Amino acid sequence: MGRTARRAALGLCAGLTMCLPLAGCGGDDTETKTRMVDRARAEGDRVRAKAQAAVKNPEAIAVRVSAAPKQRVTVVWALSCTNTGGKGGETAGATYSTMTPNIRELKLLDGPRDVCHVEATTRLLTGRVKTTLLAKAP
Repeated sequence: MGRTARRAALGLCAGLTMCLPLAGCGGDDTETKTRMVDRARAEGDRVRAKAQAAVKNPEAIAVRVSAAPKQRVTVVWALSCTNTGGKGGETAGATYSTMTPNIRELKLLDGPRDVCHVEATTRLLTGRVKTTLLAKAP
């Protein structure tokens, strides 16, 4: 196995390991399942790909980013959760830099979580970039 093939296999294993906390097990219809809730793509110089979604009763939320060619990107994310009717609420957000491809699970807020609004913007100097929001919810 060549060096490039080993790196690809290692990257695939790392990506799958990051997805495991989000993956649903078994085939029961009452289970929560991980699904893509939004995706954004952009291409060119100094591009931004912004994905955003509202998720009801989330158990987990993650941001997946990829770029071509593989390179370091900057991700800015925000998460806001409220109870039904807009009562109460918590907001969080941060910025991080990472090599692509990458999946990062966002820490859900401790307060009310009937509906969470999440958005993530990936910035790139040049090339193609994709931002995908994943959620585990009923």
